[in-house]
Amino acid sequence: MPARIAAIVFNEVPPDAPPDERDILDQVSLVENTLPELDYQSVRLPVGLDLAAFLSRLQHIGPDVIVNLTESICNRGELLFLPAAVMEAYH
Repeated sequence: MPARIAAIVFNEVPPDAPPDERDILDQVSLVENTLPELDYQSVRLPVGLDLAAFLSRLQHIGPDVIVNLTESICNRGELLFLPAAVMEAYH
């Protein structure tokens, strides 16, 4: 049986981001390293303001499950609902 696919969604992190913004990458790695134990192949799916591109990638990946680790969009917490709304529309 082929592995199921898990999309790990997280906020885009610029290369020059300070450590408190980069810590999301540690969380992504932790989830990524755990998923094979559950027979999931993981795919990283960063999300930013280009929600059309995010939805397109989500549809292309066609995950069986989505792990949403998004903390903010472009460092704006008030935009946090956007990826969840797109993921809900995908479902």
